[in-house]
Amino acid sequence: LCLASMDKCMYYVSLRRAWLPFRPYFQAGGKWIPALDNADIQWREFREALLELLAVAVGLSLLVRLVLRTWSKPRAGVVPGSLIRCILGVLFVSYLHGAGAVFPFLIVLSFFTAGHFLLGRKILVPIVWSLTLAAIVAKDDRLPLRHAIRFGHFFGESFAFLDRDPFQGLYDWPNSVNLMLLRLVSFVLDWQNSFLAARCVKRYTLMNCMSHVFYPPTFLAGPTISFDDFMDQCEQPRPSKT
Repeated sequence: LCLASMDKCMYYVSLRRAWLPFRPYFQAGGKWIPALDNADIQWREFREALLELLAVAVGLSLLVRLVLRTWSKPRAGVVPGSLIRCILGVLFVSYLHGAGAVFPFLIVLSFFTAGHFLLGRKILVPIVWSLTLAAIVAKDDRLPLRHAIRFGHFFGESFAFLDRDPFQGLYDWPNSVNLMLLRLVSFVLDWQNSFLAARCVKRYTLMNCMSHVFYPPTFLAGPTISFDDFMDQCEQPRPSKT
């Protein structure tokens, strides 16, 4: 655990019961300081936002159930469970990443475009993995390409204000790319496999893709499942066992 008063985590202690309301204290610099689990960024953010996360989880569950009660069967090929999750996902990612959400949307669009124009061709799989590698390189802050992916670089100084913190949302978009890529690879490969097996491919739409990729409860930390399994659940929700 990192001592709460330290700007950088220079001292760590072992503590198994970090959730206790009465946390142990440690002496440093003549002061008694509460031990907080600030060394693990994901754990820290989760703990500090627990109440908000619970409220959002309950709200999303109720909203999805309400929509499915009023509109349970597909209309014009649109699966209601996927549609509501797509809308919620787009709103969630836009709020989370601010102006930076443009880049995750472009990544999704690039994978969907590759699948649309190269479906059934052997070159599709190498292209998908090439896009995956390119996205990993583009989001790596240690490489120069990441610093070039900015509004000011693409659109000029008049749009550079979108690169500043007030417009970048709560969470830097590159931190969300890894799980996005897993879902996008699954989407395109499931699409390719269904086409080659002469199965119906009507479910492989941009809306359903975004519904899977941006699904709010699993967007940041998973877990993740394949696109086909996700759509099976959207089309025929299974009863909860918990």
